[in-house]
Amino acid sequence: MQTELKPSRSPWRVAAALAVLTAAVYWLTFVGRLRSIDEQAVLAVTESLVKHGTLAANPLAFTYHLGADNLVVPGPSGDYYAHKGLLPSLLAAPLYWLGLHWPGAGLVHAALLENVLLGALTVGLLYALGARLGFCRGPSLAAALTLAFGTLLWPYAETLFTEVNTAMCWLAALYLLVSAGQSAAAWPAAGRITAAGALVGLSLGANYVNAVALPVFALYAAWPFSRAAGRPALRRLTFYALGALLGGGLFLALNLMRFGALLETGYALQADTLRLAGFGVRLYGLLLSPYRGLLWYTPLFWLAPIGFAWLGRRRPAEAALSAGLSALVVGVFSLWSVWWGGVNWGPRYLTPLMPLLALGLLPVWERALARNAAWRWLTLALAALSGWAGLVGAVTDYVKYDYAYWLDYERALSAAAPIGAVPLLYDPRLSPLLLQSADLLRGRLDLAWATPGRVDWLAVGVGLAAVALAALGLKLAWQRQWRGAPIVAALGLGLAVAVMLPRAAISAEPAGLETVAAQLAQDSRPADGIVTMLPFHAVEFANVNRLALPVYGLPSQEAPLRPEMEALLARLVSERRVVWTLAGDSPAADPLNSVEAWLVAHTFKFYHAYVGRVRVSGYYADPAAPAPRPRAEQFGPALRLTAAGLPPGPFDPGDVLPVTATWEASAPITQTLAIFVHVQDVAGVVVAQRDAAPLDGYLPAVDFVPGRPVSDRLGARLPADLPPGDYAVYLGVYDALSGVRLPITPAAPDDRLLLATITVSAP
Repeated sequence: MQTELKPSRSPWRVAAALAVLTAAVYWLTFVGRLRSIDEQAVLAVTESLVKHGTLAANPLAFTYHLGADNLVVPGPSGDYYAHKGLLPSLLAAPLYWLGLHWPGAGLVHAALLENVLLGALTVGLLYALGARLGFCRGPSLAAALTLAFGTLLWPYAETLFTEVNTAMCWLAALYLLVSAGQSAAAWPAAGRITAAGALVGLSLGANYVNAVALPVFALYAAWPFSRAAGRPALRRLTFYALGALLGGGLFLALNLMRFGALLETGYALQADTLRLAGFGVRLYGLLLSPYRGLLWYTPLFWLAPIGFAWLGRRRPAEAALSAGLSALVVGVFSLWSVWWGGVNWGPRYLTPLMPLLALGLLPVWERALARNAAWRWLTLALAALSGWAGLVGAVTDYVKYDYAYWLDYERALSAAAPIGAVPLLYDPRLSPLLLQSADLLRGRLDLAWATPGRVDWLAVGVGLAAVALAALGLKLAWQRQWRGAPIVAALGLGLAVAVMLPRAAISAEPAGLETVAAQLAQDSRPADGIVTMLPFHAVEFANVNRLALPVYGLPSQEAPLRPEMEALLARLVSERRVVWTLAGDSPAADPLNSVEAWLVAHTFKFYHAYVGRVRVSGYYADPAAPAPRPRAEQFGPALRLTAAGLPPGPFDPGDVLPVTATWEASAPITQTLAIFVHVQDVAGVVVAQRDAAPLDGYLPAVDFVPGRPVSDRLGARLPADLPPGDYAVYLGVYDALSGVRLPITPAAPDDRLLLATITVSAP
């Protein structure tokens, strides 16, 4: 590919082919999982939007703590809503829907395509903007490739973080304003200005801090093309403000839907969120520290100040906007108490600036391609270092290092301790960039297709083929040999996605969760709900859960249960007849699992099974169940049944029989007892049953206090194919160790007490 230093009159074929090549590389280095709770919040809203038409984030309800700064907060509806920007969730919704209707595709993986595509479009748009600004094809291509593979855009294009959305909105807005300034027709220009304002307004849906861009773009809209085009600045500002109001107003309206107020975002801005004290430390940390310094993660940006000076001679308005907005964003986050962004890669909050800073590289590359060898080699050397940093961030795992640093240094970083007191800020040996570079050299990759001990060679081969086709398409488009080159390249990428998306689901799904999802699909009904207590596997379950049932995330181990979680459970069982719970890594009747203890006490548990390491339980909620009728049977020497009952029916096949029993110990019980419910047909065949310890093990019989009544609930689910007719319901107790039933006084056949005869209707 020869370097051309002639302005490009028709850049779109090259821009499209470049975008496809970028997407192909991003897809080849696809990670295939979420690394952050922030990404989970984006996904939860997307799932809720597609499946239920709401904007709730109930799978993250467990993160809410009354009175704290929370990721999610309850809205007027009682659902939990995230304070994360809604724009990524809205844009991911079509991809999630596609995954939902694409057999074998992972739902999380489909949503993760969002930033892959947006990042690729941003790269192509930068190339087109370079042509709009009068730069030659060579420098425009070099700057776009730098943006694609030598900045923070590459690692974050493989996530659901919100920053790539902002980068795309801002660059597209700038392109529209530039093209409006070059348009001779009034109304097309007005439409572009309005669209640009809408994009800047929409960027508030990624992060409300993006409001700082509104006045900057307004100044740009009023400045660079006023008299020459004959359009007063006030008119342009009016069109821009109208667009910004439409774009930003969308999210104000959504705030009203979620939180009951236009300006309520769910984000609790604390008094110490923005602090002037420590500004210098944070500024150094964002730009120069080996921990988060932008100039470490993109060394080519060392030349950006020179580039902006050169750009200012030719395009002063664009140089002022890009450099000014970059300085403003860096300044704002230098005031931010959590300036490093938590557990993530590099200075995440500066990712939206990548396209704007890349504009400053246009004249740098122009001189590198046209002038002396020394400047060229300096630029190429810094570009190579930037490309290496981008590759390291894209294909290796930062979490294992950054999480440890967060545990060790979070307080010091939040307090903006002096640089010398935080080795992370000055010692290059601690830099995640250096540590992950060592991982890459050792072959420790973090990809959907390549994990330790396993490489999916088919997926890798198809991905490489897609990259090769995209590169060929770019070459053909560059040489103007074939108008359809971008289309052919896009077909190659489409084939790669079609082959690799299902394979990503297969490779990343832990054993058992797909089986759990399949079992729930078979056993559940549309009126059911799901409670997940899988803190380490919630995302993997979301990847395979195609059911339209609402999912609520609750704490897996918490005792006592917080009042807000009790209120959520009470609401859930009042709205859902059956609640399925998924728990793992803890035994049944875990004293720390207060969620299951609450459900055992307030509903009728009818199902319990382990699928791999996941414990699946089913609970039936029947608020209209009648009070049990008094009884006076003795079970064994020390246990009395004082009341029992179930609704009269009739029942349908697949229904749950809710049996309530009240027990009382007449003396200390020394046996380990289990209670059973049998549903038997007229031929004497048991068609359904439920066996469990008292209160499902949360109050064993040996812990009964003599004279104190114990209310127990058991559910027995009727088979879905049960023939209509009459069925007998029996209650009994047996020694769980020997299996011998306790004798009943007065005597009952088979030591089972006949509670009732029910009628099962035809389906």
